[in-house]
Amino acid sequence: MSKDDPSIPPTPDSISPEWLTAVLRRSGAVEHARVVSVSVRPVAAGSGFVGQAARLHLGYDRKESGAPSTVFVKLSSADPAVREKLRTVGLYATEAGFYRDVASGEVLPTCVPRPYLSRYDHATAASVLLIEDLGDARFGDHVTGLSPTDTRVAIR
Repeated sequence: MSKDDPSIPPTPDSISPEWLTAVLRRSGAVEHARVVSVSVRPVAAGSGFVGQAARLHLGYDRKESGAPSTVFVKLSSADPAVREKLRTVGLYATEAGFYRDVASGEVLPTCVPRPYLSRYDHATAASVLLIEDLGDARFGDHVTGLSPTDTRVAIR
């Protein structure tokens, strides 16, 4: 991890327009536009996420082709004890590695949200994943599982 890497925000509400501008420019999603506003819409608790998840609605100082109007952010748990427990199974490290090393390539046979930032801090077990928002897609729930219909769709 380089000293020039973006910080890992502690909560979705702590994500600033400046942080988003830096991340989106670094990823190539924007070149000239600057994020000037962020509206945070948390994903409901109990949706099967082990951490903090939100949809971010972005406002820019100018129009730019390809600049996302919304992005999805997933942060590790705000509770250090929970992060430490999840470190033992490698949850956040594996997810960050997938989006950093695999999803950003062209080798997957399926559509994966574009990653703008994927970071994991081994020292604190904190992580941030900023990815393309797939809009109206429903989130799976690892607690309740899938219906038979959703299972067939996922397998296909």
